[in-house]
Amino acid sequence: MDVNNATELVTGVPREELIGSDFSDYFTTPEKARKGYQEVFEKGFVRDYPLAIRHTSGNITDVLYNATVYKNEAGEVQGVFAAARDITKRKRAEEQLELLPSMCAISSKQVLILL
Repeated sequence: MDVNNATELVTGVPREELIGSDFSDYFTTPEKARKGYQEVFEKGFVRDYPLAIRHTSGNITDVLYNATVYKNEAGEVQGVFAAARDITKRKRAEEQLELLPSMCAISSKQVLILL
């Protein structure tokens, strides 16, 4: 197993400690993360699996997890390539959009523009 610098940054855990650890423990819902891992091995891949990673500081980063197995020439699984895309800003924008109708209903004379 290996990890990149982005993994260290999002978890707050040094590379040396991440390697060989149960990475599902770094998610806010470890059991859901384990189910995602199982799905990768059962289906061969997982796409846009929503999870949240907890930094050692307590900061939460919402991510979409994508993974696929890779096999040797004999078709034997050699490992998994996984990546998580930070969707925190996207989720915040979606939450603001959900509030927009109620904010517009406050007054028909006021105009509110969110950027």
